[in-house]
Amino acid sequence: MFYVIIAISMCFGIAMHWLRINPVKALLLTTVLYGISAPFLIGIILHVSNNNKIMGEYSNKRISNIIGMMALLLMLATVVVLRYFLLVK
Repeated sequence: MFYVIIAISMCFGIAMHWLRINPVKALLLTTVLYGISAPFLIGIILHVSNNNKIMGEYSNKRISNIIGMMALLLMLATVVVLRYFLLVK
């Protein structure tokens, strides 16, 4: 399976070269898309981890919720700043 993944990755790399896609720009776009989707994923994770039916005795405690909300707010702030800089530019 390892070699299959390596072969598929090489095919993607060759296709990117043929399509003249800059790998650095592709990585940057991937990072931006991850940053935009991260607050939604953090929110879903917090919602699931606070659900006693799903997590039972392992549901989040107060400190985990505080840290999770701080991460959520930080990621939302970065999305707002990114949006601001994209509009200003």
